[in-house]
Amino acid sequence: MTDWIGKYCIVDGEIRPVNDIPVDSSYWEKPVYEVLRVEEGVPLFIEDHFLRLENSFSLCGKQFSFSLTEFRETVAKLIKTNKIQDGPVKFIFPSGEYRHFVAYFMTPHRPSSDEYKYGIKTISLYEERNNPNAKIWNAPLREAATKLISKNEAYEAILIDKDGFITEGSRSNIFFVKDNTVYTTPDDRILPGITRKKVLEICFDKGIETKMMMVPYSKINKFDSAFLTGTSRKVVPVKCIDNHYFDTDNKLMRSIMGYFNELTAAYISKNKHNE
Repeated sequence: MTDWIGKYCIVDGEIRPVNDIPVDSSYWEKPVYEVLRVEEGVPLFIEDHFLRLENSFSLCGKQFSFSLTEFRETVAKLIKTNKIQDGPVKFIFPSGEYRHFVAYFMTPHRPSSDEYKYGIKTISLYEERNNPNAKIWNAPLREAATKLISKNEAYEAILIDKDGFITEGSRSNIFFVKDNTVYTTPDDRILPGITRKKVLEICFDKGIETKMMMVPYSKINKFDSAFLTGTSRKVVPVKCIDNHYFDTDNKLMRSIMGYFNELTAAYISKNKHNE
């Protein structure tokens, strides 16, 4: 796990060179972690990320007394010491104890401008998360996804469970569109992403019909379009899953992308003076 960028990290609250981050694989065995995105020096939707981190600890049966203020201050230190205004920040709690953690800017996994325009290529992967609602590092799943993505020159791997239903991406959530309705996997079967949460709020506010349902991989040809959501990628169209292609100019999907960008801009404008 050597995905850090910048010169400095924070270990147990102290600023240190990134070279001080341990690389021993045993140190990283099934840690609780969280990733948020900084844009224009503002940690986006940090309150939601903090609540998800609290929930991950709760689902693991572990104590968590880290405060939102400490969470904010840690991100602010990273921004200031690294002089980085845009990029994802990762928090890792290797032992599952809230006072023992590492935080750093990580290598962004963003789509290109062409991928936002024409969509991304994805590939199916028959894998499941054991505790999907908790954000816990799953090395075997991530390794399998990375290998498959590289082999097929894809952007993301779409996970399929033992019953043949699509659940989520290896590092994203997935939505499907049919006519004027948006479909996504029920919360209890996935790691509910913060960007996904905001998209669902947008759909509610704009009166866009949304259905929570399991989509069989065998039925994806019934849908008009598909898109992924994630911390680094925001909202990105899916060009294809394996050999099935979707409409990447779908009007409803494109409007959701626009609404999300507006929401992000409004959040930055509101919070920029506080950072």
